[in-house]
Amino acid sequence: MQTEWLSGCSCSFRRSLLEEHRFDNSLEGYSMLEDLDLSYRISRVAPLYVVPEARLVHHRSPVNRKDAEDYMYHQIVHRRWFVEKNLGRAFHRAAFWWATLGQALATRSSSRPEARAAYQGLRRGVRTVLRRDHPLLS
Repeated sequence: MQTEWLSGCSCSFRRSLLEEHRFDNSLEGYSMLEDLDLSYRISRVAPLYVVPEARLVHHRSPVNRKDAEDYMYHQIVHRRWFVEKNLGRAFHRAAFWWATLGQALATRSSSRPEARAAYQGLRRGVRTVLRRDHPLLS
């Protein structure tokens, strides 16, 4: 099945494509969504396919993990960056806000212990997006 982007550890590319396309250097630190950004740009010049039969075991490192608040904050800010950089049309901006609202409702109603911190991160991310108070959004 053809797709417009792939995420993280689930993608592999031909070397020739990676010689032309690189990760965005404007991302620093925890570069959330850099995988989507790279794969989306590659999809503009070469087809990408999802292979449902493929399997991957991803062992997450227990060190250097963001807490729930920072993770959610970066998720909101980087998602907005991705939309503005790659999609940009009014429909996509509206879809960003719709997805953010859904995430806020899901986070707010969650009973997980870290839900309160995640909701605070989401609120902080929304404020940052509205104020455009992040280097990726300026």
